[in-house]
Amino acid sequence: MAGEVVPIKSACYMCPASKKAEILWLEQHHPELLERAMEIEKVYREGKHFRQPELLPVFKKNKLTGLKVPVMDRKTGEQKIAWTEPVRGLGRTWSWTDFIAEERERRRISPGLFDFLLEYPAAAPIAAAVLKELAA
Repeated sequence: MAGEVVPIKSACYMCPASKKAEILWLEQHHPELLERAMEIEKVYREGKHFRQPELLPVFKKNKLTGLKVPVMDRKTGEQKIAWTEPVRGLGRTWSWTDFIAEERERRRISPGLFDFLLEYPAAAPIAAAVLKELAA
């Protein structure tokens, strides 16, 4: 078994528990599945179920009865209220679409970045190979 490649974890392609590295792997090896996952996220974010942050009353479970009971503020005697954090996307607290867009922008190379190499005869073959790879 030594020296064998360890496969990545098995999961649905749109698993909310996916790590960012796994999403990048998905982009590289199964771009069509990544696009489908981002479409699912888009439908959620543009749909009627997308929540904005809002103030909601706080409850806790009573250990004896198992029922939800309001959490009361000790100073005021009023029920506590807290901001909810909305689900932002498939990553729950972050959006896959935003992450991929930022990652693609980070990896983007300016088209004319290596043009200066063409001026040097010794570097011309390397420059041509780099430019050909970037064009692909």
